[in-house]
Amino acid sequence: ALDSEPVAREAIELLGEVLLRPKTLDGGFLPHVVEIEKKNQRERLEARINDKLRYGIERCHEIMCEGEPFALSAGGEVADIDKITSEELYARYLDVIKTAPVEIYYIGGADQNAVSDSFLKMFSKIERDEREIPKTTARPVGAQKAADEIMDVAQCKLTMGFRTPITA
Repeated sequence: ALDSEPVAREAIELLGEVLLRPKTLDGGFLPHVVEIEKKNQRERLEARINDKLRYGIERCHEIMCEGEPFALSAGGEVADIDKITSEELYARYLDVIKTAPVEIYYIGGADQNAVSDSFLKMFSKIERDEREIPKTTARPVGAQKAADEIMDVAQCKLTMGFRTPITA
């Protein structure tokens, strides 16, 4: 396996196995694995408040961008975790695999065309219906908002957010 192409091919095959052929049971992910991950996610979300800097930034986004997609936490909300089922999660996974844009960047010694062909072959087994990510429009700069959260801490954190009319 000193030749880089077999290593790259094997790595791509492993990635395809992990990404595109997860273990399932009765039309869903393995229920016991989903329950473990729900517990882990709940603990991560509940622990957010322990990192005051990150918590302050997330709360700033929630308050500044209320009613906008950017206000939503990437990790979700604790209240939504119990609603997740292994079947619904698997259905969402299939939808993402089918519709999400895919961009692959390769840096290495193997032939780029061979690597590209391997990825194309891997994804050719999936019926894709890629959707365009909806563009968000900039909301006009509005009234100033302020929020205070009182906590028992040794050192306070000040988070300030600024909205500009610039879009990229």
